Amino acid sequence: MSDDRTFEERAESFFSNRGFDWSPDLSARNFVLNGPQQRAEALDQLDQEIANTDGSDIKTAADRIALQRQLRELHHKMLEVNR
Repeated sequence: MSDDRTFEERAESFFSNRGFDWSPDLSARNFVLNGPQQRAEALDQLDQEIANTDGSDIKTAADRIALQRQLRELHHKMLEVNR
């Protein structure tokens, strides 16, 4: 079964089901709670979202790239401490 929702829609759904309003900062705070494989998979999904971003939607692309950088940096820091 394919999920055709965007990264943001999936994140909003995930957090709203847990009683939170989604934000990129909330995603980053919760990102570190995942294991290395889950973080890598999330980064891969975000990479695909960025690659598929409509070129006319510059703000969405910029927001996704900023979030990607933040998450990638967190992921590498977690790997450095064997997490």
